[in-house]
Amino acid sequence: MISLPHMYSGLRGGVERRLALSGFVSPALRSILGSLVLAAGAACSAGAALFAWSPAPLAFGAGAAISVFNFLLSARFVQAHMTERFTVALYLRLFFGFCARLVLTGVALYLLLIPCGLPTVPLLTGLGSTVAGIVVWSLTKMSGQSFKEA
Repeated sequence: MISLPHMYSGLRGGVERRLALSGFVSPALRSILGSLVLAAGAACSAGAALFAWSPAPLAFGAGAAISVFNFLLSARFVQAHMTERFTVALYLRLFFGFCARLVLTGVALYLLLIPCGLPTVPLLTGLGSTVAGIVVWSLTKMSGQSFKEA
């Protein structure tokens, strides 16, 4: 029987390989994104399974998925343009990309809150899960170092 840690590491490795194939070159970024994608997927799966009892887990999963999607697109843009010189054209692409993500997020939140009627607090908590995931990832990486290295 496969243990849960082995299954998680296998899934995470697969997600990180897919991220590497799609152009993410930083191992640290792939590690963060891999963990966040798996956590959002697990939250969405659990939310779908538990929807008959409460819509809150699904709302949390939807918020987490939106947050991870936004972080993924932001990270992809920053990585692709990190070495470019900061010009007006780059600034405009950054600004309009941010505006487009903001509009898409707003439309998704509207659809989830009004027509679907999902609860607000779990949805907002799911949106904050990416920041919490990055903090947890950072703390686990720092715990492996001595105080002098940090």
